[in-house]
Formats: sequence, C-alpha cells, structure tokens
Amino acid sequence: HRSPRNEQNYVELDVCRYNQIGAEMHYHRKRGGKKKNDDSYGKCKKYARNPGEEYDCSDCRSTELSLVKSVHYCACKKPWSCPVAREKRSRNERHRIDVLSGLVNLTTCNLLHREWFVLRRRYEDRTSNETGDMSILRSRRGNFRRDVFLDYCEGEGR
Repeated sequence: HRSPRNEQNYVELDVCRYNQIGAEMHYHRKRGGKKKNDDSYGKCKKYARNPGEEYDCSDCRSTELSLVKSVHYCACKKPWSCPVAREKRSRNERHRIDVLSGLVNLTTCNLLHREWFVLRRRYEDRTSNETGDMSILRSRRGNFRRDVFLDYCEGEGR
C-alpha cells in the first residue's frame, strides 16, 4: 500500500499471506494473445521487499493455512457457490475452479473454502446462541462434499 502524499511511505505485504488467491505467482500470457506488459512474462508477481533484495517467489499454493491472514477468492471461486474442478475447457464451465491450466491448486482451494465455512459456522453458532434465533442454523442441510462445504452445499452452485 502506497501513501498518495509520500511515495516513500509504503508497506509491501506478502501476497501469500495477505489477499492469498491460491494460484501460481508467475505472469503468463493469455492463450492466443499478448499481455500489455509482455516483458513481465514468466517473472514473479511478488516484489522484493527492499532495493537490492532478491525476489521471494515461493509458491503461494503451498503456504500453510495458519499463516494466511486474508483470502481473495478469484482463482478458487467463491465458497458460497460450492465450486468444483473444471473438467473441460468450455465457456459453460467458467464458474468452476480452473485446475486444467495448472495455475490453481485444488487442494489449496478446498482448504481455503473449508476455512471460510468454519468461520461461517462459528459466526452462525455464536449469533444463534446470543439471539436465541435457531432459524440461522437452517442452511446446514446440504450433503455435497461435506469434507469441504460442511453441510452448507446441496450440490455444485447450490
């Protein structure tokens, strides 16, 4: 994050821990075309912390979950959409997790999704106990991929 008043005041956060996306950290061209910044192809998306430092381009897909502080569910897709892995390259499957490209790790996505549902469950339990409103717990009727979605999903997308 950079300060608009003073360009020297900034903090570079570790993208594997803050705003983790569960995807590879190297730039790649899109199929059939060039990106605007073609000179960045194959380079690490993470930046060196200080001038003269080497780039730390560790694979964020293998970051221990306990170290992750926040998640951006773009590559892994939104947990509440109950996503599954893409089986073929088709526009009809864009809502699914694109494991075919090799950029996304399904195991990492499943762990991130599961943690989201763990947090949701804690929040609902606490709210239900504090308010006495048991209707909050009615959304736990699903039996789809219980190991990941913890009874919240009835099927893909539901």
